[in-house]
Amino acid sequence: MFGKYAIIWQRPFLFVSAHPILHEVSRDIHRATRNEDFSNHSLTWVFCGAHKPFPIFSRLPGRKLFIQTEQLTDREGRGLWGQSEGSNVKNIIANLEKSDVFLDLNNNNGPFYERLQLKSNSRSKIFFGPHVFPSKQVSYNDSGNGRRIFFGGKNARRKIILEHLQQDCAYSVLRIPGRTFGHTLRQYIENSSIILNIHFSDAVYTEVPRTLAAYLSGKPIQSEPLEAPFESGVHYVPLDAPLDEKDSISLKEVFENFSSLVSKNYSFKTFVDMAFEARKT
Repeated sequence: MFGKYAIIWQRPFLFVSAHPILHEVSRDIHRATRNEDFSNHSLTWVFCGAHKPFPIFSRLPGRKLFIQTEQLTDREGRGLWGQSEGSNVKNIIANLEKSDVFLDLNNNNGPFYERLQLKSNSRSKIFFGPHVFPSKQVSYNDSGNGRRIFFGGKNARRKIILEHLQQDCAYSVLRIPGRTFGHTLRQYIENSSIILNIHFSDAVYTEVPRTLAAYLSGKPIQSEPLEAPFESGVHYVPLDAPLDEKDSISLKEVFENFSSLVSKNYSFKTFVDMAFEARKT
């Protein structure tokens, strides 16, 4: 740790994050990429959470890749909570200017940048999509005895949906205590059968950090609608789908469909190779 900043060194990357939740995301991207070959790349700072300030690190030598994690707009282009705080928008703009490559994990966030009326050089830095997965497929992990878990911030909407699932659908859901991170969180995930994904707001988008955490432990997602390219019933289980022991094969199929998609099309390795070649930095 360097003050509030966590740093992970994995040649040629220095992963930097500025909040406990973002530390977790940064660790997962590191886990997803630690066995990849990046020998053709020079020193690169990877800043996880472009809505946070990085006043010192972003001035140091090396290439700069910023990863934008927040939900800024939904599928219809309506603003979401990620841009409700003025400091978030200010930091995103400042970090975009400092970046060599700027990755926004959410395909739906395009309208946010369009409204900024950016210059062509800034626009050319921006790439969209969940490009944080390993290029080698993760194996399905069928342990967990049917247990569903949910982890993430709590609000009234999530509380109502979780209560509905438990009371009306007879789901057994373990709600992970807040501020559970690192090895403890991974143990909860690995000891479950399926990870529930419930949106913070009533909109269609994808919580890429949660899907990555589940995937690295070999667990499928059961979710409200996600944005493209993820298809309900193909890459994840619909939230209202009944599941019991006889459905273990379909869970495996859903996970393997997801695994095939992200390893082929959304690996961090392929993205870094492509993006820095496109930017010639």
